[in-house]
Amino acid sequence: MLRTHIQRVFGMVILGAMAGAQAQLRACASDVDQPPYLSTESRRGAGGLSIDVLAKVLEKNGQVMPKIERYPWLRCLKMAEEGEIDLVLNVPTAQIDPKPFWITEPFTVVHSVYYFSPQRFPKGLEIYDLELLKKYKLCSSMGVRYESYGINNVKVDSGAKDLLALVRKTKAGYCDLFIEKREVVTMLGQQNATIATELGQLQQRPLPEEFPVGLHFAISRRTAEGEALLAQFNLAIAELIRTKQIQRALVHYLIAAPVASASPRPKQ
Repeated sequence: MLRTHIQRVFGMVILGAMAGAQAQLRACASDVDQPPYLSTESRRGAGGLSIDVLAKVLEKNGQVMPKIERYPWLRCLKMAEEGEIDLVLNVPTAQIDPKPFWITEPFTVVHSVYYFSPQRFPKGLEIYDLELLKKYKLCSSMGVRYESYGINNVKVDSGAKDLLALVRKTKAGYCDLFIEKREVVTMLGQQNATIATELGQLQQRPLPEEFPVGLHFAISRRTAEGEALLAQFNLAIAELIRTKQIQRALVHYLIAAPVASASPRPKQ
């Protein structure tokens, strides 16, 4: 009788552990596309490198792939801080407050570039030290923050809803420059000829950075077993990098990027 009871209890513990391993995480990402890392695909929902990495990390541990909710960036972070979301995708190095999160190791590295109008700066605009950014009027997309570049975001015009709006504000002289990720801009330009054409009317320069900017996953500190989840992610990411699986996936996205025809320019 006692033996049967022990077996029953042990079985319940095992089932409980299996259920925990299969628990579906709640995940979110910005509602602004960031190809090749995250983009909207009409038939399959969100896709991109970060989705692929997340799927492989969870697959290694027998966990269920979550549905990726798309929210404005600041809302996504706030929901994770409050425990409504377990996991945030595509968090750039040092560009969010780390206190409410466990931040994974980066799964890829991106490169910052800045754009300016040659009409506004016919002799060019050289930023050879990040301190020089403070001399200029900066714009950004909604929710994108520049603190990691030493800029007080209160002084940044962050009203542009997307990259095209950001380009047009810069061309119109509302700001001197904006900062973006080279890989994201390249991909968006390959997918949208209008973006490529209007970006071509600006000048691009690499931004001097002391440290590479990586993309990370952020785990809410309110998530049960969050610290163990962090260790799981870091081990899996290290293995994916060591075996070059992430590198091969990124090359696939860059090669396979569709080129869209130019859409009619909206009236100003």
